[in-house]
Amino acid sequence: MSTMNFIPSVFLAITAHACMMVTLIYNKDTFIQNSIPQSEATNAELYGALSVSFSINVGLSITFLLLELILLFRTVYSFFVNIFLLISHTISTAILVKFTFDQHPIYHFWILFIFSSMPTFLTLLAQFAKEISFKTVC
Repeated sequence: MSTMNFIPSVFLAITAHACMMVTLIYNKDTFIQNSIPQSEATNAELYGALSVSFSINVGLSITFLLLELILLFRTVYSFFVNIFLLISHTISTAILVKFTFDQHPIYHFWILFIFSSMPTFLTLLAQFAKEISFKTVC
């Protein structure tokens, strides 16, 4: 099976993941409200800190996803890398849909970022670095 057959599927999975991250921006206040304990509902500093944390999380996620799209079209990756990307982004998108409906606290988004966006980005970055090192050596 050719790895070229997976590129449209991986592209759609990354695009769906990015679209879900963008839609989270519109529900930002709801996620912040769910992260604040009832005893500190009027704490403006906590609200501001959670707002910044959420914005950084979404911003980093979208940036990593855009860089993944750029790296995806830069080279053809192996079968296993494409399967890993496809499964990771599909699961991440499904989890984000659940987070949107159930209105989870913000630290859940950081956990999802660490376990879904970081490994896929680092995998593509390592593959890109390996490709560059082969070009300079050979």
